[in-house]
Amino acid sequence: MNNLKAILQAGNIREVVIVDDANDIVPTAKDLAADTIKWQQFIEDIKEEDEKQLESIYPRYNELRADELPDQDEFIALLWRERTRLRQTLITPLLERYQGDKDQDLRYIKTLTDILDKEDIRHELVGRAFEQKALTADLVIIDLFMGSAQDEESYLFTINSLKRVIERRPSNPPLVLLMSRSGRLEAKRKEFRDGVGLFESGFRIIRKVELAEDGKLGRTLTRLATHYSDSLKLAVFLNAWKTGLGRACSRTADLIRTLDLPDYAQIQQLLLADEEEPTGNYLVDVFDRVLLHEIEREAGIIDAAIGLNSLSITTYPPPYVVGSKDLQALVYRSIFQNNERLRLVSHAGSPVGFGDVLRRKPAHPAPSPAQVTEPAAADAGPPPPTHPLAGIGADDVVVVMTPACDLQHALTKRCLLLKGTLVPLKPENWTYKSDPIRTPVYEVTPDERYMIKWDMKDFETISHADLKAVLAAPMGFQVVARLREAQALELQQKLLSTFGRVGLLNPLPGTFAVKVEAYLPDLEKKLFKLTIPALAEHPAVTITGRKANKSAVSLVLCEDVCEAICSFIQTLDLATIHPGTRALIAELRSTGELLMLERGADITDLKDSGFKDIISSRPAIGEQPAISRTIALVRRRGSWIEEPLNNSFVGKAGVILVVAE
Repeated sequence: MNNLKAILQAGNIREVVIVDDANDIVPTAKDLAADTIKWQQFIEDIKEEDEKQLESIYPRYNELRADELPDQDEFIALLWRERTRLRQTLITPLLERYQGDKDQDLRYIKTLTDILDKEDIRHELVGRAFEQKALTADLVIIDLFMGSAQDEESYLFTINSLKRVIERRPSNPPLVLLMSRSGRLEAKRKEFRDGVGLFESGFRIIRKVELAEDGKLGRTLTRLATHYSDSLKLAVFLNAWKTGLGRACSRTADLIRTLDLPDYAQIQQLLLADEEEPTGNYLVDVFDRVLLHEIEREAGIIDAAIGLNSLSITTYPPPYVVGSKDLQALVYRSIFQNNERLRLVSHAGSPVGFGDVLRRKPAHPAPSPAQVTEPAAADAGPPPPTHPLAGIGADDVVVVMTPACDLQHALTKRCLLLKGTLVPLKPENWTYKSDPIRTPVYEVTPDERYMIKWDMKDFETISHADLKAVLAAPMGFQVVARLREAQALELQQKLLSTFGRVGLLNPLPGTFAVKVEAYLPDLEKKLFKLTIPALAEHPAVTITGRKANKSAVSLVLCEDVCEAICSFIQTLDLATIHPGTRALIAELRSTGELLMLERGADITDLKDSGFKDIISSRPAIGEQPAISRTIALVRRRGSWIEEPLNNSFVGKAGVILVVAE
């Protein structure tokens, strides 16, 4: 560890609390609840002299049935305190399993405290009653399963206790390092994050057996400390948002309460009746905007948002909860209204609204023109020609581009529709280019998403009567979504091309899972695959965004994968590696620079052949100088080459990542 104390202090981490039920002086009834058979043996083996002794230390002994004794915390505590005085052949078998678990946990804690003592890091040991200590701690190292039973109840105790701590200090929650000897530790990451209310950057996990691994604890604490200040900025923003939103809702409710039935009657008579606008639809629109205004009024939210401007983007932490962040879900919600909102609108003049997206009803492909019949017109004239939507297929949609007021009053004879094509959302479709014109994500379900590619040259009109007919027909269409006003207006203006463009908030980057393999050059410079199970267990993620107005793609590995790569390199026999690579690997072992892979690798314009450098850039930390150099290479799987590695790459091959989408 490179001066761990200095790193923690630089992150303003000075108070450390180590929480484990092994630190409790006495066990609880729950701790021995799993020892059912041992309890039966204990009860059956009690002799007359044992009963006298038990009654002397626990006066209620004769008041309780034998099957009630194991549930009494006081009785269990007294048994533990007096265990040396009681007959050993009676008490030892009952406490044997608990004693063994406690001794094992205490050995783990001793390993942990020895490391902290060596680094002169101040710490305090506490048991299950840890909440008060945690309120002032900067770092809480805690057993995830707080209890000898290691069951769900033990887990929930830890979760709920930590949640109460964080709720009392929402703007400055402590860092949390979860430890356990349970094999379920890794599987609980996401559940823990969501249950306690922490950001990923604010916690890590470590198996107790890993505490003794050289450098493991130091690397884990370094990650937490390095990003603590930025993690606090996120916590401040979230707390400001929740607090401000509550106040904004309260003020909006007060404003709504100022209007009573006479006011709504006047609004209906003097405005909405003439506009043929439903009262509920109008008021939801108005109060939505009032609420937004009140949110914008919250200085705390704005101040916290300004604080996010200073987030460090050069040393950000790796993804920690396995699986890519579903940023597309946020993009979808920012572009489309919730479908529940569609029930509120009822246009007197038209069955659709501005920005409504229409799609064929499920399980019905587009019929051929010969199959399409139209309902007879009201004046019993000749049958109308085939309606224009006959050519819209199951993978197509149309969006309503007629202005809202014209739809409301039926001022237009026909409704203007723009055609779009549903394209399955894949990494190659996610782009920030202005052409083709598209809606970046449309969600049918969280597992079924599309991009809508709009064709500005494919538009048509349909009469309101015909539109009502195709919406009512079993093989017709239905309104499946509604674009928010700004997005619908953007499409309308591009279609009409007579008005200036409307600036929109850029959608968040797209995230996609990919498979990654790792290689190194052998003595003949040929690449051989590294056997690292974590690479197969945890897919990597490509994030497609934009830098300097150009498309940019980053390959991001989760922390477990990066840790596994580092561990593999640490134990690798250098004699099997090409001499030109050995010096770099030897340096990486001592510097830990391979952890820079957690920040992601730039794979923009990465081809099926050829390598790209992964640059390690790190600011100065204490006495360590700033560095910037190539530590690894990355390439696509493509058409794999069997030839030896080029000499120009041998000295850069700290590890070679190969991406297979």
